[in-house]
Amino acid sequence: METICKYCKSDNVIKYGFYKAVQRYFCNNCKRKFAGIDTIPKMQYPTHQISDALNMYYEGISLNEIRRNLIQQHNSYISDASAFNWVNRFSKMAIKEAEKYKPDQLIASAMIELNPVEKDRDKLKESLR
Repeated sequence: METICKYCKSDNVIKYGFYKAVQRYFCNNCKRKFAGIDTIPKMQYPTHQISDALNMYYEGISLNEIRRNLIQQHNSYISDASAFNWVNRFSKMAIKEAEKYKPDQLIASAMIELNPVEKDRDKLKESLR
């Protein structure tokens, strides 16, 4: 897959090294530098490190432990405040996305599936009497 510039959409792009384990690129047309495609805009850490931090947080691990785990796993030195900021930023986004789905429909479909089972159970009770 060929990398294209995020700004001018040119394919005249070269690799420009790494910064904190994130591949950087340089566009020869617009002369701008940008991070790789697996990064979130204006974030200097790859998405897999951020998702690891969020998973650890929701599993109940403290922010200091998350920081230590990221140092061990990814050799990424973040502050516990960064992990907290990630949780705040991406939790809000997840809540907004979750609001698009209507759980009432899921509950109603589950109830429809359960009703025949209840009727069969009632018939079985009556036949045993």
